[in-house]
Amino acid sequence: MKTIYIILSILFLASCSPAYIPNMVNAPIFSNKNELQIKVNGSSGGVDPQLSYAITNHLGVMVNGNFGSYTDENTGITTRHKFAEIGAGYYTNNKGRFVFAFFGGAGAGETEGEFETDNGLSITQASLNRIFVQPAIGWVTDIFDFSLATRFSHVNLSPQLQSPLNTSSLMFEPALNLGLGYKYVKLHTQLGFSVPMGDPNNLGFSYQPVVFGIGLTARIGRKYF
Repeated sequence: MKTIYIILSILFLASCSPAYIPNMVNAPIFSNKNELQIKVNGSSGGVDPQLSYAITNHLGVMVNGNFGSYTDENTGITTRHKFAEIGAGYYTNNKGRFVFAFFGGAGAGETEGEFETDNGLSITQASLNRIFVQPAIGWVTDIFDFSLATRFSHVNLSPQLQSPLNTSSLMFEPALNLGLGYKYVKLHTQLGFSVPMGDPNNLGFSYQPVVFGIGLTARIGRKYF
């Protein structure tokens, strides 16, 4: 996690552009109506709380957040960001084991870089807006969970300083999730990627290409068949 922030700090300093720091992909693998999933994650993007709820046996909603701050003691560069989003979607399953889900949603946040230059303190700020769709498949047992989700995001950053380069892009963000525990509480990990679907040389912002996180998942109201 520290290495990721150092890289982002270098990108801020080198390009004087804002950075897109993706959150972990929330791919809820529901079993039944009234199931509530609570996830608390620490990731390369900071802290990622996630909340999901199955309204019916086929419809679900979710709320996700992401925030973090890091100061590199060697360079004095500080990076900060915060982000929140909501989503809704459809899911279906085979006896609660094999699950297919399709969710979409939107979110907003801010990103900031602060560093010293020859002219004094410099701050790069940007507001962030994102819409997304994400199909996912998963397999759930009493002990082991697996899911693979692919998030397609349209990211738009509005920097404080205008750039001749593109400040919006479609991002391809696949993520693999693994969980281990027993029924209602499991330790999980996620490995994901975030890459632009266009020419990265035309981007007016830097981005974090790899997302890795570890956390706990609690499931309330889940039925095991």
